Amino acid sequence: MKNITKTLICIALLMSSLGQASKEAPAAISGKAKELIEIAKAPDSPGDIVKTVAEFEADITKDPFLAKYHANQGPTADEITQIGEAREFQHTNFGGIFDKGRSIGDFNGNTLVVGGGKVGTSPLTALTKFTKEVNDLEMAIYSVEKHSFNFITKEVYHTKEAKDAALAKLREELQAELDRTKNRNQEILDKYYTLNIEPNTQPDILASITSINDMAKIPDGRFEKVIFENVNGSVYLNPQLYPILERITKKGGEIFIILPYHCKRLIIPMTRNTKWGEQVQDQLRQQIYENPNYDEGNTRITLILKN
Repeated sequence: MKNITKTLICIALLMSSLGQASKEAPAAISGKAKELIEIAKAPDSPGDIVKTVAEFEADITKDPFLAKYHANQGPTADEITQIGEAREFQHTNFGGIFDKGRSIGDFNGNTLVVGGGKVGTSPLTALTKFTKEVNDLEMAIYSVEKHSFNFITKEVYHTKEAKDAALAKLREELQAELDRTKNRNQEILDKYYTLNIEPNTQPDILASITSINDMAKIPDGRFEKVIFENVNGSVYLNPQLYPILERITKKGGEIFIILPYHCKRLIIPMTRNTKWGEQVQDQLRQQIYENPNYDEGNTRITLILKN
């Protein structure tokens, strides 16, 4: 019995130690993440735009704003991955190609959505192809035509006159819903101009917001608002972004940035010497560093910058 008890104790201790080890073990790093970390740590090459991880580390550790809040430790693995991604695509251009009928000269609105597109999940700019109402009405028309039964109202039509009248009404309702959808889509097209590097989203301009060549087709002071959505944090680590934003945004215009949490430190040295340096620090101070109710689980931070 004593031997059994000793054995159980040993097993319990072993399981406890294994559990503790598993808690302390670092998460596995994917192959792509390892590649980006290597790119981030690689020394500068001629023509490089984005800083290396060593340069970012020097900026962070000596930054007075971050030091004040004891947030000036070296870059984390997530931050290094973002630096690697920014360096990997720092010279990439996408052509600045306008979608058919959507050149910047054809657009009369004043808002640019970076990361938007006519197709996809953008809550602002994705166009509606079909609505539930359209689908229901089309199914009702089919049901009446084939079976003299309206599945929406549950009516059964016993005469040709009643069936024809029901079809006429359903077709009128369908056309009205199609017109409403078309009008909603046109309102989106009139209000927002979209920029994306993914052609499948059907942006108005296929371009990188950090590419001087791509953005050369956008006139100075063209937009009153620039909204970022669905944009990787690495974009904010390319120093070409900020003069491009200053150029294409009207004086007094607004820039809405949805900043990933793991870029909240890296953006400080990136914007320190721009016209938005103080604005970024003030908003991060209010939202994070001096906010007693800040939730560490938040993954995104909204910054509104005045040009």
